[in-house]
Amino acid sequence: MIRRYIASRVSLSLATTLATFAIVLGASLEANAQPTLNGYIDSPFIPVSQTRTINVSNYFGGSNKASFTYSLAGDTSGVVTATLSGTTLTLRAGSTTGNTSKIFVTATDPNNNIATQDFDVTVYDRSYVTLTLASSRIDEGDTTSVTASVSPPAISSATFTVTLSSSGASFVGGNRTLTISASSTSSTGTVKILATDDDVDGPETKSVTVSGSSSNTSKFYGFPNRTLTIDDNDTRGLVFSDTPVEVSEAGGTDTYRVKLATMPTGAVTVSLTRRGDTGAATLNKSSLSFSTTNWNTYQSVQVTGVNDDK
Repeated sequence: MIRRYIASRVSLSLATTLATFAIVLGASLEANAQPTLNGYIDSPFIPVSQTRTINVSNYFGGSNKASFTYSLAGDTSGVVTATLSGTTLTLRAGSTTGNTSKIFVTATDPNNNIATQDFDVTVYDRSYVTLTLASSRIDEGDTTSVTASVSPPAISSATFTVTLSSSGASFVGGNRTLTISASSTSSTGTVKILATDDDVDGPETKSVTVSGSSSNTSKFYGFPNRTLTIDDNDTRGLVFSDTPVEVSEAGGTDTYRVKLATMPTGAVTVSLTRRGDTGAATLNKSSLSFSTTNWNTYQSVQVTGVNDDK
């Protein structure tokens, strides 16, 4: 009898404990399944005919057992269309700009507990950005300015970055950014470009490509390149010093010096010749050699008088 009594008590206690555990576990599972709001979906701006996807489960707590549905409100003109696959809501903008549709997303758990939130979707046409040079052709050492315009008006404020393709020019003061305000069509700020004056007798003209970009490519695009033409203001020639030269027929000597007026792009040979009475004097050199490193250094030429009995 004692053994049976003990066995019955043990069996009854175990059954009671298991039943209690099942009730607690079921309640816990039910509580965990109930969806709650977990942050709000930002109201997106979507360019015309573009799409955006949203994982709606990220915005509902306890949504691991929930199912999702959506609905559109007040959209009778095809501003936006939507599809829902599992937890991924895909929004596609129509061709009507400037309009807004309201989206309702509902999460429902197995016990029909629900949570709902709504957000607006605005369709806009991306703004096309055009850069303009105040002057598209300048001399070395001169400056020009860059501005930007957009069409249609900017949907939001933004910063545009201007870039140059070569070292033939630089930004004055290092500033290379333009800003535009929401609803504006023209940029503010000043970007100036300085053409490098390098004293090099190079090509008559050189070209620098001016381009731009925006970090917000979803709202701004375009930026067709602009070409800045820079004219070389360096004139090739010779610079003389210690002139005029005077010598006597009795073997007198004098010296003059020569250098290049501008830096060459390579080696340059200057031939020395005499005119008029060529027998009246001699030169100690027939030519001078210059390079990109010594072009601005004077080289000396000695003149010696000759008694030619004239």
